[in-house]
Amino acid sequence: MILDPKIGGWLMNSDHPPITFQQTAIALKVSLPEAGIGQQPEEEIFKDMEALSLVGAALHTRLVQLSLWTIFLHLEMRITPILAVMELRDIRVDRAILKQTGQKLMLKIEEVEQRCHQVSGSVFNVASHVQLRSVLYQELKLDLKTGIAIPRTTKGQKSTCEAALGRLKDLHPLPGLVLQHRLLNKLKTTYVDGILACLHGSCVRAAWEQTAASTGRIQCHHPNLQNIPKQPVTVEVDGSEMVVRARKCFCSREGHLLVSADFQQTELRVLAHLSQDAELLAGFRQPNNTDIFKQLTASWLDKAASDVTSYEREQTKRVVYGVMYGAGREKLSEVLHITSAEASDIISSFTKRFPSIPAYIKSVIKVCRQQGFLTTIFRRRRFFPNITSHDTAVQSQAERQAVNFIIQGSAADLSKAAMVQTEAALARWPDIDAKLLMHIHDELVWEVHTDHTQNFCDMIGRIMEDTQQLCGSLVHLTVPLPVTVSTGTNWADMQPLNCS
Repeated sequence: MILDPKIGGWLMNSDHPPITFQQTAIALKVSLPEAGIGQQPEEEIFKDMEALSLVGAALHTRLVQLSLWTIFLHLEMRITPILAVMELRDIRVDRAILKQTGQKLMLKIEEVEQRCHQVSGSVFNVASHVQLRSVLYQELKLDLKTGIAIPRTTKGQKSTCEAALGRLKDLHPLPGLVLQHRLLNKLKTTYVDGILACLHGSCVRAAWEQTAASTGRIQCHHPNLQNIPKQPVTVEVDGSEMVVRARKCFCSREGHLLVSADFQQTELRVLAHLSQDAELLAGFRQPNNTDIFKQLTASWLDKAASDVTSYEREQTKRVVYGVMYGAGREKLSEVLHITSAEASDIISSFTKRFPSIPAYIKSVIKVCRQQGFLTTIFRRRRFFPNITSHDTAVQSQAERQAVNFIIQGSAADLSKAAMVQTEAALARWPDIDAKLLMHIHDELVWEVHTDHTQNFCDMIGRIMEDTQQLCGSLVHLTVPLPVTVSTGTNWADMQPLNCS
């Protein structure tokens, strides 16, 4: 097994990791042997190996002291070769679908621009914040028609950000049209132009970064496949709808299928395990994959689950994640499109109904203040020096980061463990033609030969739901981790498969 000092240095301090070998040595207080002048090649190699040995020994000692050696050796070092191989694998892309989507988006963008000019009574660059600010606040004077405070930029100017437009869209058609214009542009530039720029023939090969995120999450770029929305994105302009399915262009080779295995509500399940909230635990322990958000809504509103509407369920989901990650009443009011007072009432009502959740969040912040760091369920460690800052804004940000790390970092640990376990199983079954292509946070995607699909799906379903095998001796999870296994010829049309 390869032992990579860069990964070890990142584990020691994920916010400010050493980048070079020399920086790693300095961080470990190791004096490297000096290179001699005019050395022979074999002497240079000997010096390099001596330096590597010294750093390796110091790294081992330090990681053991920080209780990070297990996660370094048995998780991160097993992830490294998996990511290296993934970067060499072609992911098929249907160029025709991509171009067709781009053309439709371009036509819709032009249509929205024309509507912006019509409703405002002036021709201007819709993408220009300066010109938009002039139209909104000088020509239409929308800020004078509402008692709602308009956010300002760092230079003190009235903002044209999403929050500002959201507060103005009920007063005039223009703000809503601008929001649609921005969404359409994002869809085109990110999910069409961005992928086309990365195409080599009919394939892309993504770059996977192991040490880019402080939470331990694997990140992706060129293209960023993790940023492609799973659900169809609907854009509505004047009653006309356009549905964009950004995953549609990613497809399997002939004779193969894409197979995805997706953990369900991982972060919320981690929160249930860590907080031991009775409502959450009871909901997750019910059989038949019951809808946890519908259950929570029913409990919160004191009504039967069958009477819960999709709107109420969605509101509950947003409140849960908002409270989990420290969203205040202002942020929640923007997300739910309600007043600050209403958001405050909702937060108060929710925390009274589920007191273990805010109590746990407070305990996390308290522990972090006492020791200066936190650890995930796999003992991944992150330091938070700003948790005791005298600057209230800086301290609040550190508190949100602390809660985010312990939940999201634990979810990342589980996802990485699933990669390690499934790849180890495939190594024991070389006759199964299956190649891991993508890691999308809680979702893994393979390309599998059609003859092997059912056996493969049965295998990965069993492995990923076996929490004892995933976690080993590190932690005993008190909630199940159900996995939805789906198959399809393209990434947008995956259908759940019943695994034995």
